Amino acid sequence: MRQRLPDPVILFETVLQDLRFGARTLLRNAGFTTVSIFALALGIGVNTAVFTAYRAFVVRPLDARDPGTTVNVALRLQSGVINARLSYPDYEAYRDHLRSFSGVIAFSIERLRLTGAEGLGSQRSAEAGSLVARLGLLRPSVNNAEFSSTFMVSENYFSVLGVAALGGRTFESIGLPELAASPAVLISENYWQRRFGGDPAVLGKTVRLNGAALTIVGITPHDFIGTSAAVPDFWLPLSLEPLVHPESHRLRDRDDLCCRVFGRLAPGISMAQAQAETTLLASQLRTLHDPHADMSKDVTALISPGSPFPGQLSAGLRLAIVLIMVGVAMVLVIACANAASLQLARATTRQQELGMRLSLGASRARLIRQLLTESALIGVLAGGMALPLTWALMHVAVTRAAEALPVDFGTLVLNVNPDIGIFGYVLAISVFAGILFGLAPAIESSRSALFSTIRGAGTSPLRSHLRHVLIAAQVAVSLALMIAGGMLVRSANQALRMDTGYNGDHVIDLTLQFPEESRYTADHKAALVRDLRARLAALPGVAGVTSARAPNDNGGRRAAVSVNGEPPSVGNMRAVLYYTWVQANYFQTLSIPLSSGRGFQSQAGQPEHAVILSESAARRLWPGQYVNVNVTLSTEPNAIVAPSLAVQTGQQGTYVFVVKPDQTVDLRSVVVERTSGDQSVIKSGLKPGETVVTDGQLRLNPGTKVSVKNGQPEKATS
Repeated sequence: MRQRLPDPVILFETVLQDLRFGARTLLRNAGFTTVSIFALALGIGVNTAVFTAYRAFVVRPLDARDPGTTVNVALRLQSGVINARLSYPDYEAYRDHLRSFSGVIAFSIERLRLTGAEGLGSQRSAEAGSLVARLGLLRPSVNNAEFSSTFMVSENYFSVLGVAALGGRTFESIGLPELAASPAVLISENYWQRRFGGDPAVLGKTVRLNGAALTIVGITPHDFIGTSAAVPDFWLPLSLEPLVHPESHRLRDRDDLCCRVFGRLAPGISMAQAQAETTLLASQLRTLHDPHADMSKDVTALISPGSPFPGQLSAGLRLAIVLIMVGVAMVLVIACANAASLQLARATTRQQELGMRLSLGASRARLIRQLLTESALIGVLAGGMALPLTWALMHVAVTRAAEALPVDFGTLVLNVNPDIGIFGYVLAISVFAGILFGLAPAIESSRSALFSTIRGAGTSPLRSHLRHVLIAAQVAVSLALMIAGGMLVRSANQALRMDTGYNGDHVIDLTLQFPEESRYTADHKAALVRDLRARLAALPGVAGVTSARAPNDNGGRRAAVSVNGEPPSVGNMRAVLYYTWVQANYFQTLSIPLSSGRGFQSQAGQPEHAVILSESAARRLWPGQYVNVNVTLSTEPNAIVAPSLAVQTGQQGTYVFVVKPDQTVDLRSVVVERTSGDQSVIKSGLKPGETVVTDGQLRLNPGTKVSVKNGQPEKATS
């Protein structure tokens, strides 16, 4: 008695039979098979390349062991702005008190002056020789020092990420006391090979960063980027930050938002649980911040999957990604239409075979399944050919892109190696493409075979109609892609030739980086800058000198913006805008015309509370309107402001001369919170309304009588 096999077993045997028969059929028609594979491989390869680039650029994880458990730590401020940087004291609180994490690390990027490195030669000319510079995308530059890209990290950085040194040891194995006694630095394997030729004797050598002597104690693995997107030259412990920045108070200043913070979730802890605990601790820490700072107001922690890129994708970037995905999907549709046309033409030669199988009792569904199996086989073979070719081409492209960037930018690292996610994507899209291009021909072929079997001769009238539909679809999609590609090329060309608003041919950009030495105080630097500006302005042929950022400001600035004098909050925030500080003559010096309104009015010692908006910012704040309003970037109630010229520095620190009612002066010690242009925010030591001396302080002593000349007296304002 014959035993009936279970349905799954029968299905499995049938699928194997279809695969064997399909493979033999494709081998017998090698020409058709080869052309179809190449047609589909093109579409699959383009989609694979875009998907790989998306993973490498947008959703790349941290370079760490088990990156799925690493997270970014950020704060959402009361104004709605997401702040990805925290202060070092706040980081220490998170590291020591959060139990949702098995480890919390801090990280910041510095560009430090390098001296004492004897190797294969400096990199001063590397920027000029890069492809980016040769294409004219970087203006020629000259400098008289060598700088290195340095990552400043917490001592537990490498242990939390689960990365060991390629040679030597990491900071955590050294310990804080030994680091303080013998300052150490790690060198990246990439920089070790490029700068020192892989010399093993580099361990134990001393280099100077910003004048501080540091011993190289370890070498990080090749292409190790940690929490960034590029390989640095050196890795320096954050605890040694005062060595390279002697005047900095970053390790103690709770309002100096210097570092990005990352964590590794403890076993069994979800991101939601970690976020709740971090929000609670952040709410407790805000009482320790300056009452006028945004960090002292209500904040909410944001815990997101670990990534070198902070924050969420902007709406514009998300739209661009969607459009790119649609474009490559259309390429796949064209490839499938080409393969479907070939399949339909080949079906004509198989009518006798398919009709015979129907006559022997095969159902139409059985024929369709067999034909779809053959199409899926072609799709899988096309994917198998597209994957290695795409990987090879992308590997070459990434290598060339890294070489095209100046060395000062670091070594760009993009992981385009295929993994289980890439393999799964290619397999899925290959099978989908096979079924997509084979479905219509399979249905039509089975219908034609059935028609021939019943009538004995003739041709299905739908075949020519389907062929016309496929040709029309190819033409329509190809035309749409061609138009989109033409518009993209035109837009790129216009972007490269875009009018910047000023003629930069006769403009020289000068950036100063002072040595990190005690004699270069803030006042000394300001005096040097003023002297340099005066000398430059006196040179023949110099039409004007201006500055576009405050002397003590090295980063990008952004602010939540409200209108009509309301403090920014989540409810009334109109936009988050980037801004910069400029001098009153900035637009005049660069010959930048204003489409509406007026420029800044220069008044010595009297800052103008005004801003100049770009047209794009104005459209975001008031679409279709041009109105006179007050724009509030941020507010600091009761802040005491005095002219920067009044603040002097001596052996006992910073001070001002205050004019008493009897017109004699009193030397008053003050604490300066920060300086912005011609004004300084005084944290303590001065009261609103007090008169201060702004000129001739070197001739004064306490009790000296003074008089006000050339205008009104300078007073501290609140």
